Amino acid sequence: MNCPRCRASNFGWAKRCDHCGHDLIGSKPSADKAERGTRIQTPSGATISLAPATSAQIDALRVCWPFGLRDWPGTTGRYGLICRQPDREMMVVKFQQVDVPAATAQIVRFQNRVLIALALRSYLERGHRGFIMPCAYLRPKGGELAETGIAYLVGPHPDFKSVSREQSDERWDAALGAGATAMVTDFAREVGRVIDQAPRGASPGGSSVGRPVFLTMELRLVGAIGALDPRVAVLGPDVLVTMSDPGSNFDSAWDFIARAGLSSLAHVPISPGQLRADGSVHEL
Repeated sequence: MNCPRCRASNFGWAKRCDHCGHDLIGSKPSADKAERGTRIQTPSGATISLAPATSAQIDALRVCWPFGLRDWPGTTGRYGLICRQPDREMMVVKFQQVDVPAATAQIVRFQNRVLIALALRSYLERGHRGFIMPCAYLRPKGGELAETGIAYLVGPHPDFKSVSREQSDERWDAALGAGATAMVTDFAREVGRVIDQAPRGASPGGSSVGRPVFLTMELRLVGAIGALDPRVAVLGPDVLVTMSDPGSNFDSAWDFIARAGLSSLAHVPISPGQLRADGSVHEL
């Protein structure tokens, strides 16, 4: 529900606004609005039901993520996925595309969100146990250009056993953990299988947006990637919706998740964050 004072979003059962402290008792929304907080209504009219992640899922995520999971200050049920600590920083694998005009970059990033959505079900069928968060990313560059692509935050299960059907090397395992390479390459393979299904068209400025093309795959510090756009993740056999308030985001990329038959998902708000020396958690 939204706070009547500051308009910030809170869980439907909240008695007090986590943002401004306003008393929410007596300010309950209508039944329709309360229900909307537990579902995503896609632009095409499909519905994705959301259930709070279980304690077992949160525990599994903590096991898989080596830098730790912290409660987000001032909120309930939101977590910081720690990617940077005072003395070290998480590495990610980025699949980079050719630089595009800044006016076109948002459409290309939307294409990448669609590719992630389309790849989810077939990646699930591979049976990996660990955690992977594929993020469409955008990094502005000089000369009115922007870099786009998909960056993978990955935390293999400590008891990793290979389930990949293809021969996979271990090029990123030393930096990310045993099995990370297999998980990333398997997800990227599924993205490749659906690449021709990405929507195409023209940007508001008239620039053509065609078939997505990925040029390089590289290991980088998370802080060097640019603006990550985390919306979903996979944890073992489960897809997690990681946006704080996905029902408020009228994004047709959700249609592609519904089209894949993923109509009931777990919800756990997660944001990549940094843990400072004083123990405080901040946006990355």
